[in-house]
Amino acid sequence: MCRRRRAAFTLVELLVVIAIIGILIMLLLPAINMAREAARKSNCMSNLRQLGTATHTFADTFKRYPPGMLGPLPAEAPVLPSLKGQMTGHLAFLLQYMDNAGLARWLDQDKDWIHSGSYGVDSLFDMQKYIDSDPPYNFWMRPSAWQYAQTKLKSLLCPSDRGVEAIPDPFVIVSTSHSGSCSDCNLTGTSFSSGVGDALGRTNYLGNAGYCGNIGCPQSYVTLGGKPRGLMTLMGPFTNRSKSEHRSLIDGASYTVLFGEVMGGDTVSDVRHSFAWISCNGLPTAWGIAPDTLDEFGWYQFNSYHPGVVHFCMGDVSTKAVNVRRDPDEYQYAAGMSEGGVVNWGG
Repeated sequence: MCRRRRAAFTLVELLVVIAIIGILIMLLLPAINMAREAARKSNCMSNLRQLGTATHTFADTFKRYPPGMLGPLPAEAPVLPSLKGQMTGHLAFLLQYMDNAGLARWLDQDKDWIHSGSYGVDSLFDMQKYIDSDPPYNFWMRPSAWQYAQTKLKSLLCPSDRGVEAIPDPFVIVSTSHSGSCSDCNLTGTSFSSGVGDALGRTNYLGNAGYCGNIGCPQSYVTLGGKPRGLMTLMGPFTNRSKSEHRSLIDGASYTVLFGEVMGGDTVSDVRHSFAWISCNGLPTAWGIAPDTLDEFGWYQFNSYHPGVVHFCMGDVSTKAVNVRRDPDEYQYAAGMSEGGVVNWGG
């Protein structure tokens, strides 16, 4: 009688095969993760280039860059500013040049709205207008603007940051000031209470305000590289009611930062914040780049979830992946428009 035997793996052979597959997966996973991160970096830098290109197109139209924010007067705020002004941020001005022209129009639908039958509301985007009213008719007082400010814009979100929409209390105003002495540089972030602002669309990118923005201290200076540098020369392109243009980048467009990454971060009381795209001003650089440690991120710093680097868009629309451990003085030179400390960050 003929017996038929079925071929099969022994238990030992099966375990060996499983072990080999496990080793191959362990070898492949880092490569897959690196490829994914490389793709996220590429997309992030593309977002920044889009902002830089939109800024150049805006400048071609208006012969200037958009203001960092249409906030209160004087633009050189010596003390903590009020809430007067449209409070429209620079990113909102760029929407119509980033395939979001429709959104820009919807935001401004309230300009013909009459409040209480008597008050005509001016455009959110009127750079010549200063709304000096009480209450101030800025974006959160306008029904249409408030509704469309909640739009989530993929082009303003870094693909490596998958948690920005979950961070409560986004800042709607970022402003610099001094406390009566130009030796003090204060940065204030303002958010709504009771979670009112949680619905607002967030951004992972903000313009560069320079060392401390514009606090109206022409005689003040800081020491960089062993030399005194005036605060006014260290200003960036985007400050409250700024009127920067191409020729303002005296150090050279390729050596001056326009935009950088902001993931948000902690306050001194360990409350995490992010930023609303509708209204935030440029971010100052006095507090340096955040270290490559998530739990040390400060909201007051340009920072990134890309390992070891933060991405920036320069005035010539080139993008740079800057090591977080670069010389801090170099960072301030790149942030200032006219301090004379030219630094080449390379490709």
